[in-house]
This record gives sequence, structure tokens and C-alpha cells, in this order.
Amino acid sequence: MPQGQGTLAGIVAIVMALTWYAQAQFRWLMHDLGIGVARALVIFIGAFLLATVAAFLVALMITFDVKNIASSTS
Repeated sequence: MPQGQGTLAGIVAIVMALTWYAQAQFRWLMHDLGIGVARALVIFIGAFLLATVAAFLVALMITFDVKNIASSTS
């Protein structure tokens, strides 16, 4: 958006979405697995970090592939 007018709204939306997702996963882990707070927190953080790294690697591979496709058509 021009002059970054939507930056604050975007950050607020991301923080709210991540907060909701974290609490939903946290409660689900505790309920379904019957584990305590500390263990659910560790599992959530580990799974979230793993998913973040995996998504970043997929995006990186797509970026490199697009660069290869673009250079081969020139």
C-alpha cells in the first residue's frame, strides 16, 4: 500500500491470528494427548518452528526454480 498505510493493520492481524492459532493448538495438545502445560508448550513451539522452517525452505526452492525457468527462457 502507498506509504505503508496498512503496515500496522497487517501486523495486528498477524499477531491476532498467531495468538488464536497458538492457543487452539496448545489446548488441543493438552486435551487430546492428556499432557501438562509445559509439555504442550514445548511440543507446540517445536512443531511451529519446524513448520516455519519447512515453509521457508519450500519458498526458497520455488524462488530458485523460478529464477532457473526465467533464465532458460531468455
